[in-house]
Amino acid sequence: MSLPPPLPSVPSPDDVLTVRLPLIPGQQPSPLRNRALLQAGKPWVFLLDSDAEPAPGCLAALCRALSRCPKADVVLPRVLSPAGQDPEQGIGSCHFLGEICFAGPPRSGQPSEDVEPLPAVASSTAFLVRREAALSCLFDEELGFGREDLDFFLRLRAAGRRLIRAPEAVVLHHRRRVLRPGDLRLRRTYFQTRNRWLALAKVMDARTLWLTSPLQLAYEALRLGHSVLQGEAAEHLRGLCGAVLAIPRILESRRSFFPRKSVPDRALFSSGRFSWTPRMMELPGAGRLKSALELLCAAWWRMISPLLRVEHSRDRRHPLQIGSGRAVRILEAEKASKKG
Repeated sequence: MSLPPPLPSVPSPDDVLTVRLPLIPGQQPSPLRNRALLQAGKPWVFLLDSDAEPAPGCLAALCRALSRCPKADVVLPRVLSPAGQDPEQGIGSCHFLGEICFAGPPRSGQPSEDVEPLPAVASSTAFLVRREAALSCLFDEELGFGREDLDFFLRLRAAGRRLIRAPEAVVLHHRRRVLRPGDLRLRRTYFQTRNRWLALAKVMDARTLWLTSPLQLAYEALRLGHSVLQGEAAEHLRGLCGAVLAIPRILESRRSFFPRKSVPDRALFSSGRFSWTPRMMELPGAGRLKSALELLCAAWWRMISPLLRVEHSRDRRHPLQIGSGRAVRILEAEKASKKG
């Protein structure tokens, strides 16, 4: 009689390396995060943006959450404004149009395993991650300043990794500005436009892309109209051109990632409510347009869901993605040192 496989070990705070990213104006965070993950000498890494401040006892609370759900690979704290009020929306589901549908703040006393139903994605302000899981994906350093966290967590989820949240662990988010508002807005328009397509194309089945293409194109037209109203049409069009120019890299990424994909699109994506910014909701008719779009997306998703793949079988011969050769070498060296 064979015994069941042992559960993953639950870390203590001594098993965690806490890394706060340095504040470097104009420097995108993905290379800094990857460097921290690659150089970490501990099995767990607590990554914090430069403007994130963990409250006392935060790390211990994250570790306690793992004792209740030891198979989790990512634990997300509760992120608050600097005044300690107004919980920020940091975790939710991924809409099939490439947007995060943020969940509401967790109920007081909610256990960490009672999380938003999978699929789950999150913002990267602060999170505790199993290093082995993070090295299997790493952040895409080509994505710059927009949706790089959506891309990272979406690939983790697609590969079968699990995210949970620990509302008893608190992090304060100070939101420092390191660029002039105009420059930051234009850069975000370019990256948000380009990276929406890149994040979807890297993990979504070709059949799902085809079946959702009418709404993908309609949504892009709406986004372009919004950019025109904001005087950002040139950056939006430049982002679309950037997505087209990235097609060879996307195809390479799909070839390396899909052997490890284990979660089908029916479970990976949703048709939830959009989390539009207050700036967008201030536009005339934005509320009615949002409601109509949500109803249309929900009906479309129900219609096409029976046509999507039911399951994915992971090929465990591909533990790491192409492009993370340094991660492969580091893991092999660590295994060799342990054997020695």
